[in-house]
Amino acid sequence: MFAGCWIASRAKATLRWFTLLRGRRSNRKLDEKTKEKALVILQRDVYRGFGPTLAAEYWASKHDIHAGRETVRTWMIEGKLWRA
Repeated sequence: MFAGCWIASRAKATLRWFTLLRGRRSNRKLDEKTKEKALVILQRDVYRGFGPTLAAEYWASKHDIHAGRETVRTWMIEGKLWRA
């Protein structure tokens, strides 16, 4: 009986925690400045034709911009540099 009550109270506490976080910006979200800088870099002729994976690898190695390939793909679609 005690274990069941503990699990139920734990579930309610978790639900309260997520309710408090709703509507807030993620801690992992990259700055808009980083996004703009990355898109300016991608518009150069050297990077023409790069896909999201290759662009993410080049940004990490040459420009010290670390973003996941899915993030890069989303940015490229928003910047009209990639078609989904």
